[in-house]
Amino acid sequence: MMQKTIRHQIIDAVTARLTVYPWQSASFTVIPGRTVFDPTADPLPILALIPEREETTKGRYGVDDNSMPITLSAILRLNLKEGEVESAIELAEPVLGEVHKAACQAATHPTLIDLVDSIDYTGGGVDQWPGEQGQTIVTVGISLTIRYSTDTNNPYA
Repeated sequence: MMQKTIRHQIIDAVTARLTVYPWQSASFTVIPGRTVFDPTADPLPILALIPEREETTKGRYGVDDNSMPITLSAILRLNLKEGEVESAIELAEPVLGEVHKAACQAATHPTLIDLVDSIDYTGGGVDQWPGEQGQTIVTVGISLTIRYSTDTNNPYA
């Protein structure tokens, strides 16, 4: 098996931490690296972890300072029973807060503390409200920037 880059190790560690997080608002299936879901076939609620294109600057001699944006998207279904009306806000806002907290707490876990310099919350909110007649899907997202260092021109060290 090929050695994993530091970036790949970070993605794996964040995914693992979110998978075992004691969620209160929803029991998420954490899926890294996938952006398209079928709400009729995929097991909602889903928490998609999307690593994006990173930027690198030269740090002190022999070090690259890397910034990797990550988007976390929680895809939820309003659980409506016959004649019941659930507020999308009552579903989405607690999830937004909990995803924010869970992602930022991951930075203090021993599996990540040696890999990352910081995990910074850069924004979030509801990305998709139910809009069509009968639509029951709500999407909540947050953006993070994970900062980490590697040896110059060596993503493995």
